[in-house]
Amino acid sequence: GQEEATMKAHVTEVGIAVHSVLVGVAYGAMTSLDSLNTLAIALTIHQLCEGFAMGPLIYKGARSTLHAIILVAIFALSTPLGIVIVALALQYGNPGPNHS
Repeated sequence: GQEEATMKAHVTEVGIAVHSVLVGVAYGAMTSLDSLNTLAIALTIHQLCEGFAMGPLIYKGARSTLHAIILVAIFALSTPLGIVIVALALQYGNPGPNHS
């Protein structure tokens, strides 16, 4: 029923969101421009496939339009969140004992 569909959507959403944050961390940590471009293409295709997988789950599992929008937003923002985490870590992280 609806409860089972909602649970499937939430469990899958959490798994994909955690995965996407980690993908964003990997992307944010890249230093080579060639690697960034290649990874950007791969990530675009990868995220597109994940989006197609999540779409029906969200459609069936969302309790309202707002609920669906929230689930889509979490999916859409999880990879950029990983990139921001790396950017903040590089900006404010501990520079180590040899930093002057």
